[in-house]
Amino acid sequence: RLFSFLSSDNQGVEAYFHGQFLVVESGGGKGKKASLHFTYAFKPRRWYFVGLEHTNKHGLLGKGDSELRLYVDGSLHESRAFDFPRISKPLAFCCIGTNPPPTIAGLQRRRRQCPLFAEMGPIYIFREPIGPDRMSRLALRGGDILPTFGNGAGFPWKATNDHIKNMAEESFALNHEIGGSLHLLYHPSLLSGRFCPDASPSGSAGLRIKIQLL
Repeated sequence: RLFSFLSSDNQGVEAYFHGQFLVVESGGGKGKKASLHFTYAFKPRRWYFVGLEHTNKHGLLGKGDSELRLYVDGSLHESRAFDFPRISKPLAFCCIGTNPPPTIAGLQRRRRQCPLFAEMGPIYIFREPIGPDRMSRLALRGGDILPTFGNGAGFPWKATNDHIKNMAEESFALNHEIGGSLHLLYHPSLLSGRFCPDASPSGSAGLRIKIQLL
């Protein structure tokens, strides 16, 4: 399971692996549900950069085209029509890389639930789509770099050679571009027990949240 963001009555969205394939399910008010099965076959026992991006383009009559895009290792592999039901209640539980507790069974009720046991790299959650170019650059940067924001972030002028300088400058530029739309950022290098600080610009003042780790 990649993530579950659910209200007390299962309004919300989940993304999980069913065999080698990624499934996204969403539930809204009045029992509305939507499910999307991507066709990209993931191989076991290897690391991937996985990106999910939802776009909604409004038409002349107000009705828009809603799409969900799957990026794998920085490349766009699938773009499918997917309407998210409107969520009318606040979220009661959020988990990343693990399962909801038994009291919140989730939308994935009849399938075998399999957590990732927090074997994950950085988690970026954006307020808006960032597009294929920035998604590719995030993947190329890898999971070891901890993004920094604000004046002097990155320190590219401290590089010891041109290659490292170019990488630092690219990382600095990317952080500047995504900082305004970044909602939450969790990085495994910041884990302290069962807590992880939010490393996004809005969380850099020391906001800490509890995440579910099994």
